[in-house]
Amino acid sequence: MQDIEAYGPCVIDPAEFDSPKQMRQYFFTSMWLNNLRTMYELGAYTEAHLRNEPIKDMTRSPLAREFWNKRRSYILAQEGKLSTFHKIVDEEFRAAESVEISGTESGQ
Repeated sequence: MQDIEAYGPCVIDPAEFDSPKQMRQYFFTSMWLNNLRTMYELGAYTEAHLRNEPIKDMTRSPLAREFWNKRRSYILAQEGKLSTFHKIVDEEFRAAESVEISGTESGQ
């Protein structure tokens, strides 16, 4: 992560990002989600815990929402479907977007 300009292109096209900082932020977000997925798959986090704390916190970040949409596209392109964990994440991000859109439309 320190030398993202050297190692980032080994994993992803840097042209997809506005800056090396944004690429580091994307990788951090991806690593955070992978950590949560591991904890979920090991049984250390329940679905309710994921939804009520770490993912709910992430959905409040516009940057995390942007990166989730990018990550979601990669997952679907590679695997053709979302895993159970990724469906949970996707549902929470979609719900957050719905709340944001309805809040904006009602003038809140």
